[in-house]
Amino acid sequence: MIREIIVAAVVGWIVSEATDISPWVAIRLGRWAANNMYPANAERAARRREEWEALINESIPSKTAKLFFGLGLGCAGLCSAMGRRMRLVLARVAGRMINALPDIDDVAEWVAQGEGCLLLMGFLSLSNDWQLIIMGGIPALCGIGAGLAWLFTLPRATRKYRRVIFGPERSGANAVPAAVEPVITPHTSNPGC
Repeated sequence: MIREIIVAAVVGWIVSEATDISPWVAIRLGRWAANNMYPANAERAARRREEWEALINESIPSKTAKLFFGLGLGCAGLCSAMGRRMRLVLARVAGRMINALPDIDDVAEWVAQGEGCLLLMGFLSLSNDWQLIIMGGIPALCGIGAGLAWLFTLPRATRKYRRVIFGPERSGANAVPAAVEPVITPHTSNPGC
């Protein structure tokens, strides 16, 4: 029985003291939160400190509510500080990961080598007849492509060959007329000029 009375008295005294210092704790937590939420903007942090201190002193009625409000501000400041630190850590980790990645030229070379291996494996899996057809067709296609490139990139040297292959160039009545641009002279009687 005496033990319960002593416990009740001690708890009452602790609650009384805690409620008396709760506005002070709430104000300190608000200041700390403002400094952590706006570290780069001192003017904005000072304005928030003043606003929250006035809110704690004038608008919140009970001491317990002031303490809870201060604890909420402290949690917001802690989240902001932790978020900022997490962003720095993640930036470092991301930078290390990016530095650990291979160079894009190496990746392109690996892809080209892989494609070549796949084509070779596909070619070797074909029957002998298809392999002969492909082996004969590739040089033929390369030759045709080189010949067409030669015909169309060297116009003066190959004009007579193009005439033989494609026929004479169109001229005269069958030719498509070129677009005629109007000639504007400075001394015209046209008022629109």
